[in-house]
Amino acid sequence: MLQFPLWWHGMPAILKGWFDRVFVQGFAFGVTDGRDRTLRYGEGNLAGKRALVVTTAGARGTGMGARGLHGDTEQLLFPLLHGTLWYTGMPVLPPLLIPRADRLTPGRYEPAAALLRERLRGLATDAPIPYRRESGGDYDADLVLRPHLEPGRTGLHIHTGDRPARRDPAPARTETAPTATNPAETNPARVSGAGANGARAEGGTAGETGTAVPAAC
Repeated sequence: MLQFPLWWHGMPAILKGWFDRVFVQGFAFGVTDGRDRTLRYGEGNLAGKRALVVTTAGARGTGMGARGLHGDTEQLLFPLLHGTLWYTGMPVLPPLLIPRADRLTPGRYEPAAALLRERLRGLATDAPIPYRRESGGDYDADLVLRPHLEPGRTGLHIHTGDRPARRDPAPARTETAPTATNPAETNPARVSGAGANGARAEGGTAGETGTAVPAAC
């Protein structure tokens, strides 16, 4: 489980440095089987373990949704979720976003904490993001998605297959409550299930960059 503030649309440098020092060749990459076949993207030393990313942001969650200015949360984290965690073999759960964390009021704290508790209870049972396995037959010898899959489409989403429904009960979809002091915050935040991309919530001010606690702007 990784928990960090979203920093310039990615993980903080100190966490990136940790990956550089710990996810080394022979452990996290460069792993082969007895036939000298490289094990990655669903296979490898970390296969069988599960990964969950929890990130806090200063940005409003609506701006980090599927059509948000900052970009969809799951796609923003694609290099980490797919290129690092899934690469090393770990099934990756949909990320959890806590928006406006640097302006979290007491009234919004408990719903966010309850959502986190719910996600922790589902660590072993929630459906992971159905990333395609390199060895699953979906890619050709040049590692290009075969033409009969997602025909005519491009982008990061094509590397995700069908998404089964998650078991989240309805209350778990409310990530934060609107604040009474800001009339503009009228839509309850939503966390995605396996049938939606990323985590969505609301709140924030214009001009955010997705920076979180400690807020840089």
